[in-house]
Amino acid sequence: MPQLMKSKLVLLFFVLAFITTSHSQTYVFGELSGNPIDATGWNISGNAFVNGSQIDITNPAGFQSGSIFYQTPINIGACNKWRVDFDFRIFDGTAADGLAFCFLTNYPTGFVSGGGVGIPASTNGLKIVFDTYNNGCGPKPEIQLFNGAGYDECSPNVLNRQGNLTFLRSNNFQPASIIYDNGNITVQVNGITYLTGYVLVNYSGYMGFTASTGGSTDKHSIKNVVIYTNQAT
Repeated sequence: MPQLMKSKLVLLFFVLAFITTSHSQTYVFGELSGNPIDATGWNISGNAFVNGSQIDITNPAGFQSGSIFYQTPINIGACNKWRVDFDFRIFDGTAADGLAFCFLTNYPTGFVSGGGVGIPASTNGLKIVFDTYNNGCGPKPEIQLFNGAGYDECSPNVLNRQGNLTFLRSNNFQPASIIYDNGNITVQVNGITYLTGYVLVNYSGYMGFTASTGGSTDKHSIKNVVIYTNQAT
């Protein structure tokens, strides 16, 4: 084979490899966007509802819980890297109880109010919790990395936590990112990393959000949700 042809084939290989890698790392698996927001493919339950360009998971009223979950599971065997970007707002009430992003082995039912942040006791999996009410286990507002069954902010299943994050409650929407890379988890708010940890997710699962109120309250809202994976387009 002539040297010039060999060089062209090598160049073509690297160009194709770059294109494939770039596209696969930004594949949009699911999203929530638009005004009114398009929730096709998502299941909204409890007190959650579409409110224009956002999803209000709870109103600032007592003892509410709500959720929104993507109906299609992610096959982690074909997807060892993913990222979830979203904007969140927690405000309008008296500061409780929090918002959680979940990646669960089973589709959730039986959402709870109060300190459970809406997460059903029957669920198992990864939960990133934006906890805004102190139930006796550290200064709040706080971001927690939880892995296992149900949810309890005092459980040893809270693998890492960062407290005194007063900015989590704000009248403005704030951007957040949860990045998973072969077990390494990074949680960012406003482009700043506040929490890292390691949880090897080796199951197909469902992604979504829960929130709750108890005797104290807040409105918990999300919008501009995009789930990126590295699976082939």
